[in-house]
Amino acid sequence: MGSYRTKLLTGLAAGLCAAWLAGAGPALAKDNKDKASGKEVNEARDACKQVAEGRDWKNVSTNVRDSSDQRVVMMVKGKRKGEERERECRYNVRQHNAEFDDQG
Repeated sequence: MGSYRTKLLTGLAAGLCAAWLAGAGPALAKDNKDKASGKEVNEARDACKQVAEGRDWKNVSTNVRDSSDQRVVMMVKGKRKGEERERECRYNVRQHNAEFDDQG
């Protein structure tokens, strides 16, 4: 009787695990779909660096803060005339353009 009970409990546990995994799959896939791709993040990084360099910033670095399928938001740091600068940059994935928070 113990072996039947063990098989039954094992089967129930496996079934619950499989059901949980099947339900979680689409939700996880949706999260990844709603994020910008690696290529789009790299495009955003390049576009934001170009904005900074157009303002004569040197030693420009970027740090991604947020992304979606429509935009990428990052902090951009650099130096201009020896002074530290930091701005938030928003990149529109569909329009392929970037602007700093002080441009809007």
